[in-house]
Amino acid sequence: MKYLNLIVVVLFLSVIPLSFASFNCYLTSNINRCNQIINSNISENQKDQLLSSLLYNSTNYPDHEFIFNYNTKIKVNLSIENLTIINSTYIKNGWLSLLTVMPSVLEDNTLFVSSTTFVLSEYDYFIEVPKDYISKGYPKIKNGDCKTIHTLIENISTLNVLVNNENQGSLKLNPVNIKEDSIITDKLNIKSSIKQDHYHWKQYCISKKNGRCVKYEYRCEYFSTDYLKDEVNLEDSINVKYYNIKPLVNIKVLDYYNNVTKLQFNAKDFDSLTINFNNSYYSEQRYVYSLEFIKKPFYIAVLKAEKVDIKKNYGLVSGLNNTIFISSSFAQDFSKSLNCKLNSFNHFFNFSSGCNLNLVKEENDKYEVIPFSFDLVYFLKLFVLLFILYLIYRIIKYYI
Repeated sequence: MKYLNLIVVVLFLSVIPLSFASFNCYLTSNINRCNQIINSNISENQKDQLLSSLLYNSTNYPDHEFIFNYNTKIKVNLSIENLTIINSTYIKNGWLSLLTVMPSVLEDNTLFVSSTTFVLSEYDYFIEVPKDYISKGYPKIKNGDCKTIHTLIENISTLNVLVNNENQGSLKLNPVNIKEDSIITDKLNIKSSIKQDHYHWKQYCISKKNGRCVKYEYRCEYFSTDYLKDEVNLEDSINVKYYNIKPLVNIKVLDYYNNVTKLQFNAKDFDSLTINFNNSYYSEQRYVYSLEFIKKPFYIAVLKAEKVDIKKNYGLVSGLNNTIFISSSFAQDFSKSLNCKLNSFNHFFNFSSGCNLNLVKEENDKYEVIPFSFDLVYFLKLFVLLFILYLIYRIIKYYI
């Protein structure tokens, strides 16, 4: 018996870590390094930063698909930090958590979402049904009953996901439509009903003498039924800011001389911009991305954006006012000869396009491509001068 108890204790201790999740190092690029970080004595914030760098490699790009796949594989329970747990009469360990919204980007403590996002929620509870009672024999009773039987007949949980109090669905992974800055709210209603059958002792005469009962028998028989009802309401919410800004980039030719093309680009509302040519490029980066972990110890990931100012170029020269100087030669199809491509993105939207650099078309615009100009005033002056010279010539010839 002692060894059996020891085995039970060992098994219990081995199960405890499974009940309290931790960071999954198998999802990172370096499992050993990950375990070293978790077991180190550094601060929680430092651990999170290092774990983020191991888990998330797309620091220059908001990889929402990665976040979605990662978070939807995590199984959570009531061990979530700062979780409100409700214990009612029969509904026990009731909890609800709005885990995260995806896609989303956290910037300066503001959570941005696009028009279509998913709300990831989780909840759990259990119904504690009272124990049945059966008397061992007359006259023993409990609460007046010789027998009490309980049957769970109703166990209903209803989740509603709302955006600004407008119901959007009832799924744990629920798509929602965002049209403005919003409050996303999870509301959970739990109802239970337990049927309680009461049995009382009933007396029966089993022997009579001289018309009088001299011996009785007591049977435990059905008496009445009542219903034990319970109801719990739970709520969790998060504030989000609507993000509907799309990046825009265009580029034009300003000048062409000595096999050098001068271009100027205009770009706005981007996190990253790249202008590619045949063997050269120009790029700007305004944000880097990392992970912020919430809902510990389950490490739900939120994409976090931080501002930077990084500009790079290769095989060309960048100037003031978004100008670019690139070595090139005149070609019939100028755009094709440069093979220019524009790519940009921000937190949620991408922009990709070729470049409209048609010199023949641009010749009619405000800048000069072919080194030729026509000055009407200069032409008139030249004409008058030639006419005067012609008259002088005719006069001289007349007198000679």
